[in-house]
Amino acid sequence: MHDARARPKPHGTETQKYARVLQHDLLDGKEVSVAQALEACGGSNSLFGLGRFQWMLLGMSILMNLSIMGLVLLLSFVLDDVAFFFGLDTHENALQLSLLDSTVYFGWLTGASLLGEMADSHGRKRTMILSSIGVCAAGLLSAASGGIYLLGFLRFLLGCAVGGGESTCFILVAEYCTSSSRAFANLIFQSGGSLGVAFLALTGHSFLANRSPLSHDGWRGLTLVVSTPVLLMLALSPWLPETPQWFLAQGRDHEAWLALKRSARVNRVYDLPDHVPLVVGETAAVGHGAGSGGSQSGGLLQGRLRCTTLLSWLLWFTCGMTYWGMTEQAGQSDGADGGLDKYWALACSGLLEIPGNFACFVGMDRFGRRTTVVTSLSISAASFFIMLTPLPAGLLSFVGMLAKFCVACSFSGAYGWTAELFPSTLRGRAMGTCSSAARLGGMLAPLVVVALAELHEAIPSVVFGIMSALTAVAAMKLRETKEGLGASQPEMKTMEQH
Repeated sequence: MHDARARPKPHGTETQKYARVLQHDLLDGKEVSVAQALEACGGSNSLFGLGRFQWMLLGMSILMNLSIMGLVLLLSFVLDDVAFFFGLDTHENALQLSLLDSTVYFGWLTGASLLGEMADSHGRKRTMILSSIGVCAAGLLSAASGGIYLLGFLRFLLGCAVGGGESTCFILVAEYCTSSSRAFANLIFQSGGSLGVAFLALTGHSFLANRSPLSHDGWRGLTLVVSTPVLLMLALSPWLPETPQWFLAQGRDHEAWLALKRSARVNRVYDLPDHVPLVVGETAAVGHGAGSGGSQSGGLLQGRLRCTTLLSWLLWFTCGMTYWGMTEQAGQSDGADGGLDKYWALACSGLLEIPGNFACFVGMDRFGRRTTVVTSLSISAASFFIMLTPLPAGLLSFVGMLAKFCVACSFSGAYGWTAELFPSTLRGRAMGTCSSAARLGGMLAPLVVVALAELHEAIPSVVFGIMSALTAVAAMKLRETKEGLGASQPEMKTMEQH
């Protein structure tokens, strides 16, 4: 059963321990869970509890997030230049421009549902590669668009590709991580998106800040540059793995173990059996595999999952609206009253998300998923209402940064929490539909920030504050998924097996 050639020993005492447990269980005729197999394959034996294989996956996810965040936010960032280029007035055509900005979120809403199902039926790897091709193609073609309606259509296609790529990328990373390292992997994944915001701002400063006052086509070159990280990710895509959870959902048990052994080789763990009987688990009862069609389509709104699904949609809707709304506000800063210009305001907004993501990681690990998300939503709601008061400009800026910090924390927490609330046979569709809910909120964000702000500048803060407060109360109904803080032992075993 073992490779006869000499191999280096597994790194780390923890990996050796889990490998011995795996071997002992096999000798006793026991089946092995995916969680046990991941530990035995060195899934937590390297830097910060992640193996080399897991770090390589995270590196590819960062490349994708750099382009995704940059391309999604690009239009709101260069809206004045695009309006001038196509002969539109930013005040008289405010509604038309906000609708143009919203097309990417409408596409995201569409693509997240369709490609989320594809991730469950055809695999995480195929969906991620298809989405990456779509992001790259739509981004490059947008730079060459010659009309406002063509630009809007290409932005819609970009959103469709992004909708499947982002959530599928997260699932692929999460399903190769152990329970102890999943929260930290979520931190790195979310920080990739935050770096994407800063990447857009700093690149935009190079292309647009020092341009001629008569030149308004710098946004084309900026679009090309922001599209380059996903090109590099595509060049590396043949290396992308399929997840063992998806193979198990399809009844392809041996391929699931081969996928795990491949991760073990990258993690420098070699002394493993040729075949291990992996546990499918009770989530297989939800549907007959990921491609079961009818049973999966209704699974999210049936039985105990109905309330979880609806509350998760509300959580993601609010996080999407507040996150994209505040980010777009930063990208429209004019530097008045000694404030930052739009380049540095957007860069700071993106970089501020990183400590917010780190706070989410610490909070989820120490206090649980629910407490972290609800607390972040509550503080952000209070911050939005405080911003309505006549405080000094410096204090209002601090409150605004606190709100963005907590919004980033709650959105990051929503990713990690949602992935643990649903079984693997429905996880792709659950993440896809939740992503759709977030994009619906993102689609409304430009209308709130651009169109409604023309009526009264306080409207965005009122809308964001009310939604955050209501969602904080509703999220209390979702179950805790951290072991020892509300999740029962059977629930944890089921979740870890998948």
